[in-house]
Amino acid sequence: MLAADGLTLLSLRRRWTSVPPSIALGWNDSDSNPCSWKGIQCNNRTHNVISLNLSGYAISGQLGPEIAHLAHLQTLNLSKNNFSGTIPHSITNCQKLGSLDLSYNAFSGGLPPGVGNCSNLYELAIVHSNLTGNIPSSFGLLDKLSHLDLSENRLSGRIPPELGNCKSLTELMLYTNQLEGEIPIELGMLSELQNLQLFENRLTGEIPISIWKIQSLRYVHLYNNSLSGKLPLELTHLKHLKMISLFTNKFFGVIPQSLGVNSSLELLDLMYNQFTSQIPPNLCFRKRLRVLNLGNNHFHGRIPSDVGKCPTLQRMRLEHNNLLGVLPEFLDNPNLAYINMTGNNISGKIPSSLGNCTNLTSIDLSMNKLGGSIPPELGNLVNLTRLSLAHNHLQGEIPSSIGTLKNLRYGLDLRSNGLIGHIPRELGYLSSLQSLDISSNSLTGSLDVLNGMQALLEVNISYNGFTGSIPEKLMVLAKRYPSSFLGNPGLCVNCPLSDGLNCVGNSNFRPCAGSSSGGKKLNKSEIAMMALGLSLGVFLLLGFACVFLLCRRKQHEVGREPMDDDEPLLNQIMEATENLNDRYIVGKGAHGAVFKAELGPTNVFAVKKLKFSDHEDGSRSMIREIQFIENVRHRNLVKVEDYWFRKDYGLILYSLVRWFILALTENAYMTVRGKESDVYSYGVVLLELMTKRKPSDSSFMEEVDIVGWVRSIWSETQDISAIVDSSLMEETVDSNIAEQIIGVLLIALRCTEKEPSSRPTMRDVVKQLQDVNPPQNSRYSKV
Repeated sequence: MLAADGLTLLSLRRRWTSVPPSIALGWNDSDSNPCSWKGIQCNNRTHNVISLNLSGYAISGQLGPEIAHLAHLQTLNLSKNNFSGTIPHSITNCQKLGSLDLSYNAFSGGLPPGVGNCSNLYELAIVHSNLTGNIPSSFGLLDKLSHLDLSENRLSGRIPPELGNCKSLTELMLYTNQLEGEIPIELGMLSELQNLQLFENRLTGEIPISIWKIQSLRYVHLYNNSLSGKLPLELTHLKHLKMISLFTNKFFGVIPQSLGVNSSLELLDLMYNQFTSQIPPNLCFRKRLRVLNLGNNHFHGRIPSDVGKCPTLQRMRLEHNNLLGVLPEFLDNPNLAYINMTGNNISGKIPSSLGNCTNLTSIDLSMNKLGGSIPPELGNLVNLTRLSLAHNHLQGEIPSSIGTLKNLRYGLDLRSNGLIGHIPRELGYLSSLQSLDISSNSLTGSLDVLNGMQALLEVNISYNGFTGSIPEKLMVLAKRYPSSFLGNPGLCVNCPLSDGLNCVGNSNFRPCAGSSSGGKKLNKSEIAMMALGLSLGVFLLLGFACVFLLCRRKQHEVGREPMDDDEPLLNQIMEATENLNDRYIVGKGAHGAVFKAELGPTNVFAVKKLKFSDHEDGSRSMIREIQFIENVRHRNLVKVEDYWFRKDYGLILYSLVRWFILALTENAYMTVRGKESDVYSYGVVLLELMTKRKPSDSSFMEEVDIVGWVRSIWSETQDISAIVDSSLMEETVDSNIAEQIIGVLLIALRCTEKEPSSRPTMRDVVKQLQDVNPPQNSRYSKV
């Protein structure tokens, strides 16, 4: 006859809705005892069941209260199954239970408080099992408990201070729950504690200093909470400390500078806090440091040279701090795989020793002040998948050795530097590269090299000096993202090879010389106008020297008496602007302001007020400006509608639309001089000016703002008339003005890219706005 423990096990099995054959067939009631059954271990002498281990058997059903009848049970492991229902309170009657593991199931309800009566428990793990409610304070009675793991549940409330009575505890794992409140100071009584993991909860307040005095502490993981306060000097005395992970909290203040000297630190992750001071100089003193993540804080000073001599270092993230000085020499970093230092003030050259770190897979040194040339030694980094050196002051040519980086696939970003020369032929060997950005440099030559990059999904070569035809394989990208090709006047479209691109209908690119576009060729007048457009910027730089010659050829002198208050147009201007009230100002420059005057729905003007008292010879400067504009006739120049003089100032009246590009450039210059440039906001302002709509206009669909509205219409129709205000559209009869407006729209869309790293800097925006209408920008750079 089957023994009592066997009958208990069969009773438990009847509550299980799904069991494997080894249990369904192997647990046989004809046996005298269950000691040979799968998952069962018995006492050799008494044949009592002392262990039930069915971990990973994919059992479904409920754990019945019959479990309490296994009075001699010492180990219960039902982890990695599909048990549901509540954990039976009767389990607390298993007084001899030493190890209880119910992890990775689908229980409902909370922890039975009676578990605190299982005085022999040394291990309790119920991980990822859908538990709710509070942690019972009765757990503080488990003075033999060395391992407590209740992580990845939905437990709430506070951490009970009674846990400080569990004097044998070496591991306390309560992470990924909904625990709140402060960390109990009583946890500092856990003198044997080695591993403290409370991350991903809702904890607040400071880490009790009593915890930093636990000399056995090795691992402290408290990230993703709302903890605050400073790190005390006591943590530098912990000789066994290996890992500190406190990222995404609210810590602040100075990190003790002796950190790392007394302990063999392996990981230090303090990202997304508000720490200040310098980075401690001896973090790799014991040559064990693998991860150094200090990004998104307020660290200042130099990067310690210690990190360049750390053979164990694998990841280093120092991005978005206030670090300055030069990069360290990388003398001994054979395991370094990841570097991110974007958004600092690091200067000097990129050390050629960086090429020694042949295990590197990702480098981001963008948005710093690095100068000099790109070291060719970077070609030694054969495992590199991403390289970003954007927004620096790099000069010289792109080294041909970059073409040897065959694993470079996720991105090569060299935009916004001072690079010159041609794209090296070897770059065409990067057949796996998906993203290339070399915009806003001074690169020249053709784009033929890029034709071999088969995997390119996005490319940006805008604002350089490239010439020749856009390679056929890039035409799909050029049509989809025309703003990524702007600012290269010498680029053209080879129509017969454009895979059906309508050259005539695409105003972003001109047809290449000799290519067919419906059989029509450029006449001499059109060629002359192209030449004029290309040379006009240079011509205007010499314009001031020619003013007097032009004036001599004109037999009249511009001049006017002080303003007559009876002039009808002037009176309308003063009335429309309430005598030049500041609230009508739409832009300011070095010597005055520009006011918007609406005399009717179709008569909108820009009134530029020049203060003569602010600089010598002010009235003559204004006269020379008017003379110059009236004598140099070109369709790109702003037309003077009228002008008036007073004793201390003068007024020049322009058509608002023709002044539009000028005003935007002035605004960009004002913004770029500020300490904090918000490119996205500037892009929104551009869209507001062009559309005359508010950012959240009532005409937009729900949850759509001005950026989404414009981007949607442009991507679907490519029709500028569907976007800009009707008063602007009246000016688009002039195709040049239409192209200027499209150019500004594309700049606005780049400024409002969803991914911040894809947006240009304000320096780039200024340059791009100048390129949209070079003659006006160069003429009025001192407005």
